[in-house]
Amino acid sequence: MTITRGKEPHNHDISALDYKLTTAARELAAQAVAKGSRPSLVARELKNSGIGGQITSKDAWNAGNVWVSRKEGRPAWQKHYPKNSVMEAIVANKPGPPDVLHLETYPRPPPKSGEILIEVKAFGLSRSDILARQGHTADAKFPQIMGREAVGIATAGEGTVTPGTRVIAMITDLLPEYPGSYAQYTRVPATHVRRVHALCKLSWEHLAVFSEMIPTAWNALFRALRLHPDDRLLIRGGTTSIGLAAACIAKRHCSFIASTTRQESRKELLQGVGVNKILIDDGSVSQQIKSEGLEFTKVLDLIGAKTIADSLQCVRPYGIVCQAGTIGGDSTISDFNPMDAVPSTVSFTTYKSSAEDFRNFPLDVLCHEVETGHLKLPNIRIYFSNQIVEAHRSMEENRAEGKVVVLW
Repeated sequence: MTITRGKEPHNHDISALDYKLTTAARELAAQAVAKGSRPSLVARELKNSGIGGQITSKDAWNAGNVWVSRKEGRPAWQKHYPKNSVMEAIVANKPGPPDVLHLETYPRPPPKSGEILIEVKAFGLSRSDILARQGHTADAKFPQIMGREAVGIATAGEGTVTPGTRVIAMITDLLPEYPGSYAQYTRVPATHVRRVHALCKLSWEHLAVFSEMIPTAWNALFRALRLHPDDRLLIRGGTTSIGLAAACIAKRHCSFIASTTRQESRKELLQGVGVNKILIDDGSVSQQIKSEGLEFTKVLDLIGAKTIADSLQCVRPYGIVCQAGTIGGDSTISDFNPMDAVPSTVSFTTYKSSAEDFRNFPLDVLCHEVETGHLKLPNIRIYFSNQIVEAHRSMEENRAEGKVVVLW
């Protein structure tokens, strides 16, 4: 596993909430905010200086406030808001490209009965985040704070998690009723939160993979596919973060692993997680398997509707095919006739993350295996909250080559 940090932003791109201000303009706005100036006065100072352009009062104050918070620990928020009532959040006010994501001042969500307030330290990106930002998911409502994964520190709430405890949260099935994890604080039902063992020394970026990537891969392999030592596993969509995680986990639990990729250039990535065979996916992997005399007992399909019919032809009799993703874009199969598509001796199932599965997967054991080096993780690419636009762009353009994690 390697950890790659995203490219440091230039001065003019220090925050997603820059509103195209120069460094000098941000500094002036910060000075005005720190003095306690109202938003209108901050904008007036910028305009009088000739460097503020047509910036609105709200935008000027927000830009200065973010700059102050990074340098002085948010004194401006204490002046303009009740203490501990606000936070920074990454907000999408409309669907669109990565540039619609902005860092804004937002009210801190108070926890309700049965909930835990988490100070978010890191969150992972998923393909669902990309689709939500584009407006293509059922939970895509604007403005919205996206984010399905979170790790951080419990600061308030009920249940067995005490304040100060490091926690991991799964938010996947809570949106849009709950705020997402693209914020410094988020509230989550206690049923969706796991405590990190007190002796665990993993960093925030390592813990972030246990929010969705690792539990999804683990449960798909062992709950849906019922993986056992003599299985021969095929992973379609092998270079996705879950595909890579599945290969890492399965390496110690089955006899043979093959993964697919559409690009020759991704072979090295798959070799790095120890797969035994790499297949170039041209849409008809079953023909390659037959021509090479390969056999598989289990198939984990992360692509979805485009490949399911072919995947069902990739397993030998009494094998199992599990669909656990839709990275191919299509969620439904047109003209699908199960009587024709599913061989009579093959089982077809699906896997979708759930709070119950999240509560029951062996978190402490897997964390310990990562710490001791017995479980290798896929590459982790790190960005910071002020690099969220580039983080989304990297994932959307398939440049991440591993798990994308954003740190606050």
